[in-house]
Amino acid sequence: MRFSAILWKEEDKWVSLCPELDVASQGSSPEEAIKMLKEAVRAYIETAKDLGVWEDIKNNQVFLSTIEV
Repeated sequence: MRFSAILWKEEDKWVSLCPELDVASQGSSPEEAIKMLKEAVRAYIETAKDLGVWEDIKNNQVFLSTIEV
């Protein structure tokens, strides 16, 4: 499965966010933040599947776009 990842730096850590699932993580580098986000997304998906709500989450339409101001 393919999801988006947004990264930004906060003080000495990198924060990573999967906006489609509203799952976040962090790391000491962009690479580590993405690695940790992948683990968090996997855990989120497994939990959703175990709870029987993954199909509802998967079928929810989420659109990611950009705006210019």
